[in-house]
Amino acid sequence: MNWSSLLRSDIMAGVIWRPAPDFGIRQLEDEHHQLLGFVAELHEAMAAGEGCLRLRPILADVSSFASEHFQAEEELMSDFRYPAVQEHTRAHQEILLELHQMAVSYDSGQAVFAADLATVLYRWITNHVKQHDMRFGEFLMMSGAG
Repeated sequence: MNWSSLLRSDIMAGVIWRPAPDFGIRQLEDEHHQLLGFVAELHEAMAAGEGCLRLRPILADVSSFASEHFQAEEELMSDFRYPAVQEHTRAHQEILLELHQMAVSYDSGQAVFAADLATVLYRWITNHVKQHDMRFGEFLMMSGAG
């Protein structure tokens, strides 16, 4: 399935409109909703035929958000002595590296498409939030943080 058909599919609609996982920590919940907002913003740009035009500002916003969000999560992991902190932090570093490489490519004139960022965001939600963050959220709840 190509990305444009995925954007119109029930799968992507579910990602955009389904509530973000509940971690019992308002800040993390709000930030995960903000991530879904970036997906919706990019989807709207692509649907309007403005994906290339709006890509760089959205990429900058996503990169800034990711850095701040990951730092907040990592501080919580440290505070609560989360046993999988290294694995989770590595996953954060991979996402940040992917976003950085995309920005460098774009800024150097290489072809970067809105669909590339959409794919990163989709994987961030389906792989990272729904797996790594869910495990961390469960740990927090068991630790009495929620």
